Amino acid sequence: MDKKVYDVSFSDMVNNLGKRVSRNDDLALIEFDDYDYQKIKEWLTKNRLSGNIEFLRSKNQGQFCCLLEGSISLEVNRRRYDLQAGEGCCMLEGDYFRLLDASKDSRWFVIIIRSGDSMMYGINNALLLMSFKNKLDSKRCFKMKEKTARIIFTLYGLMRETLDDRELSYRDAIIKNYMHIMFYHMCSDFFNEESYPDTPASSRRDELLLQFTKMVSENYKGHRKVSYYADKMCLAPKYLSTIVYEVGGRYARDIIAEFVICEAKRCLLNTSMTVQEISDYLHFSCQSFFGKYFREHTGMSPQAYRQSPNQIFEKQE
Repeated sequence: MDKKVYDVSFSDMVNNLGKRVSRNDDLALIEFDDYDYQKIKEWLTKNRLSGNIEFLRSKNQGQFCCLLEGSISLEVNRRRYDLQAGEGCCMLEGDYFRLLDASKDSRWFVIIIRSGDSMMYGINNALLLMSFKNKLDSKRCFKMKEKTARIIFTLYGLMRETLDDRELSYRDAIIKNYMHIMFYHMCSDFFNEESYPDTPASSRRDELLLQFTKMVSENYKGHRKVSYYADKMCLAPKYLSTIVYEVGGRYARDIIAEFVICEAKRCLLNTSMTVQEISDYLHFSCQSFFGKYFREHTGMSPQAYRQSPNQIFEKQE
């Protein structure tokens, strides 16, 4: 399938669409309508008929799309979604996507984030971040409550106004906080009526997964072995791993690793701690072991990741 995939980078979205763009170094806001859809459709059809392109793919960027008016249909990772006004969709780095249809009155905005992790910068609730990621893993698009949608639309307008004001002091800090507010409002919708961390588990197996995840969120800095959590839960490690995988669809060791890597990334991007200090903070035996662990799970060294918001993605584009 890769032969029919067109990689879309942050630079492609910002520089090659011929649209008004509000941006800083980390993110950009762009608004689309049916006219843009027709242009995109024409381009995709031409390339699809020639056998060149079947899908677009997010490269070194993530996107949050929200429908302001009308309706659109899109496909993300071979799953179709039909969106109405007030509904949103998150596309993560590496996702395959294509726009299938749009109503004549459709209008939507897209927030393009240079690094897929940008939304988490400064958010310290690891359990909430993991829960949010799990939600997106099961379904990229979602319906927001009417009140939440109004707030998201208002935040979008404020972000656009802020980004366009080049003379504004603390512009980037303001944008980061708007993103955090947006994130928390979406989480409020996601976890108000279903799933952890807010509601009781529906079965004993669900309860074990919830217990395991909460325990990991409290102990991952010092304990990275499944056997530690199995012992605390009075279960055999193999049995715990089986339950976690069958209920949550992910391996227990991977859940532990995601908490560790999430915190490591937060420290690298939001603090002045040295790599050695982060290694000690996360209770690795030495800096080299921490570096090996980080590279194994991210594909880059801690030092390289620390540069990534402003440098690494620029080089790759």
